[in-house]
Amino acid sequence: MSEYKLIQVFLSQSSTNPGPGIFEVSGDDEQNLRCTCPGFSIKGTCKHTKYVALAIVENEGVYPIEVSTKASLAETELARQDPEKFREFLLKYGKIKVF
Repeated sequence: MSEYKLIQVFLSQSSTNPGPGIFEVSGDDEQNLRCTCPGFSIKGTCKHTKYVALAIVENEGVYPIEVSTKASLAETELARQDPEKFREFLLKYGKIKVF
């Protein structure tokens, strides 16, 4: 079984939870997706995973991760070595989508 890596962070405008809804979509090497939002835990799918899946299809199998130009090459290379380091890198430098 492949290890899941963070792909995209979403900030929800309509979360019913107290405070902002911050949801993470992760995927594995077989392009199986999962999300931390309540809808995914109930249905096994959600608007966040659908968004990511469509972007993967539109970009020939690769999700177009957007990161800040403040990220150094050394930080980028370090992030590629480990899923947890990659998660930390995306949380620090990745573009958060409001959905």
